[in-house]
Amino acid sequence: MKNKGFTLIEVITVVTLLAVISLVTLPNIVKQLTDGEEALDQSTLKIIYEATENYIEQNKNDYPIINDNTYCITLMTLKENNNISSLTDSKGNDIDLNKTVQISVSNGKYVYELVDKDMCEQ
Repeated sequence: MKNKGFTLIEVITVVTLLAVISLVTLPNIVKQLTDGEEALDQSTLKIIYEATENYIEQNKNDYPIINDNTYCITLMTLKENNNISSLTDSKGNDIDLNKTVQISVSNGKYVYELVDKDMCEQ
């Protein structure tokens, strides 16, 4: 009577092939996940900067375009004025509303940067 099944060599060969395939594809999968998180963070920043731009437009007399001026607007201020609602980062955590958007005026344009509240130069 013949035994039906796989030999030890066949099983080891299949396991080895699966391991090699995993080693080749795993870095690509991790890179795709990381790129997706960075894209989400960039889109969150874009939302914050657009909300800041809208806030400045609504209060343009308080934020004149004068070269080398720096303005600071907290995320809490943007939320209180209904320019943004609650925000989350790529991991689903709420973004600290005590962070500040630092707006610098350069060449007649606003330049935005999200910084901690105590890091904003005014």
